[in-house]
Amino acid sequence: MVCYALSDLRRGTVLLIPDDAGKMPKPVGAIDNSDLGEALKSAFINQSFTDLTSSNSIVGILTSDGLTTIAKDGHILACGEIVDISGAARSKPTGGGRTHAAVAASAYGLAIKVSEDGPISLFKHGDQLIRM
Repeated sequence: MVCYALSDLRRGTVLLIPDDAGKMPKPVGAIDNSDLGEALKSAFINQSFTDLTSSNSIVGILTSDGLTTIAKDGHILACGEIVDISGAARSKPTGGGRTHAAVAASAYGLAIKVSEDGPISLFKHGDQLIRM
């Protein structure tokens, strides 16, 4: 429901639900490396997606740019990460930075991309599974 809400609001995001929480994409940077940015990220790590949704915090996290990684049990593993998109170049996806990030992240699990234009796309193993 959160992805549909972001789509309706025309706010983009990229989420990853990794197959193995011990094997995630290595970040090459962060959206905000300041002390405040790091403190905010650490406040959200290990928080429940459901709890963050109930408090309306999840929208701010997801729309702050960068990849948000969520464990299968619903806990936030990472947020605001910039990932290496060179792996996406092999499949030559069309689209912008979010699409390339989603394709690259999908090597590690299910990647969900919400476009600022509205569509929601799911990727796995570098392939787009569905676009809604």
